[in-house]
Amino acid sequence: MTTSLLVLLLLVPTAAQPSFEDYPAASPFTGKPADANIESHPAARRYRTALRRASSRGPDFAGHFSFVRIGCGSSCNQFAVIDVQDGTVFFPRGLQMAQWAGWWHEPAGPDYRLSSRLLVVGGVVNDDETKGRYGVSYFLWNGRDFELLRFEPRERRRPPQ
Repeated sequence: MTTSLLVLLLLVPTAAQPSFEDYPAASPFTGKPADANIESHPAARRYRTALRRASSRGPDFAGHFSFVRIGCGSSCNQFAVIDVQDGTVFFPRGLQMAQWAGWWHEPAGPDYRLSSRLLVVGGVVNDDETKGRYGVSYFLWNGRDFELLRFEPRERRRPPQ
């Protein structure tokens, strides 16, 4: 029985890592970016300077969004997303924070593209979901929030030199 189970497990294909190309975004926004609407989210006023700077730079994520990293300590970020078409600010519940102190792999922190709705984060994200485990997390942006697609646990130790 044990041998049969092992054989079955070896025959089951493992899902490929999500790639940026698997989750294309709409065509990039090329107009004048809207100012961050500080009234669109209760937490926006607290981070208004970072949000305004990010929205003024235009989109850098998922076609018409600006991904905002807000420092919360050494190798730690909280996140916001701004729709630069209308200035709406989102503080996603699906990805509230990440930290990568002691993480010796790539990516370290968030990795994203203007042409994709996929966000890849190396380190520890949302302690409640990953139980404080280090790894690589793959998130999909749905236009309002992030959904965790996959988590690959990894050791955080420094690789041999």
